Amino acid sequence: MYSILRKFCVILLLATILCVISCSEGDDAARIAKINPPKITADDTHWQASVEVIFSQTPVNIQIDSKLLEPDTALEVEPWSQDGEVVTLRYSARRVRVPSGAFDNVPLPILSINCDITWSTGRENIEVELNPPREMFFINGMSGKIGEISTEELLAISGVLDRWREGYETESIETYLSVYWPQEFRYASDMGTDGDKTDDLVFDDIREERDSAIRVFDQFQDIEIELSSPPEISMNEDGTAEVRNHYRIQGFVADGKSLEGGFTGWYAEGDNLFILKKRDGEWRITEWHDEAFSLQEIRIANNLNGGFENPLGQLTSWGALKSIL
Repeated sequence: MYSILRKFCVILLLATILCVISCSEGDDAARIAKINPPKITADDTHWQASVEVIFSQTPVNIQIDSKLLEPDTALEVEPWSQDGEVVTLRYSARRVRVPSGAFDNVPLPILSINCDITWSTGRENIEVELNPPREMFFINGMSGKIGEISTEELLAISGVLDRWREGYETESIETYLSVYWPQEFRYASDMGTDGDKTDDLVFDDIREERDSAIRVFDQFQDIEIELSSPPEISMNEDGTAEVRNHYRIQGFVADGKSLEGGFTGWYAEGDNLFILKKRDGEWRITEWHDEAFSLQEIRIANNLNGGFENPLGQLTSWGALKSIL
């Protein structure tokens, strides 16, 4: 009897010790102690947000899964970093360019991130709201600076862009192609996903641009292009000129026809960068970089969030039309 009682006491003592050790480890386990407000910075083209998640002690074997609550937003998840107890989450997005007159009227979106954070002794799900200041989220209007360029050259280059728009709007393939140097032609579109290079559309042959234009012209009976004015024009050291402007383009189908969703037309928006070269006294385009707006950026720029009716048509990118039709 005494032997049995002694064994029972030993077992009870061991269980108590294990419980104390377990409770002690639980008290000392790393846990999220604080989440600092986002720090927002911006450069000429993008804004960035960093969020510090502070643990009670250094977490080990961290894994982080960040999900955007609005999947079609242009927000990009950047690599996170760890410095001891501090884990920094990072995000970035391209700044949205809006006309000067609409700058104060376009609502800011609510950008929320859901993060599932797992480490060796725990797991927690957090939600972070990124609220960039209006002056960092938006770019107010277009700059009118023309750099070191004469009035004569400015007018000549502007004339090339006028013919470029005229040729596409009137669906004149001869006029449209006449603004390019065919031997050096290059078109590149980020397809509205500037952080993802895998879906970029690139034409290195003027014949590809010709074929895509013909397909668009055959599909739509009316095309309208709006360009920001004045464009940004600057000269490079190699003698080429850079032209930047903002575009809005709409195309409409023939009467009695419609696109997917019942739309009678489509709408795209973005920023252009043209490289022009002067040869034998004539300026023409050699490169066209189409920095297309994402669907979310189009909605923000045109105040289409919050359930407002979409009067623009099917939202897309110019590059998508050039490649699919």
